[in-house]
Amino acid sequence: MKLKYKNLVTGGLGFIASHTALELINLGYEVVIVDDISNSQLFILDSIKKITSTRPKFL
Repeated sequence: MKLKYKNLVTGGLGFIASHTALELINLGYEVVIVDDISNSQLFILDSIKKITSTRPKFL
């Protein structure tokens, strides 16, 4: 049985963390993003989905 690992990316809509989330998704990991959107924009979630065809869970 293959396990699917989940990764929590805090501040995940920021520049560095969003690129990290992209790479994790491309490697097959499930990503959960937590961000208060104080230094980022919500449209980054749509950009991640556009690039990876996967929309990460967002809190």
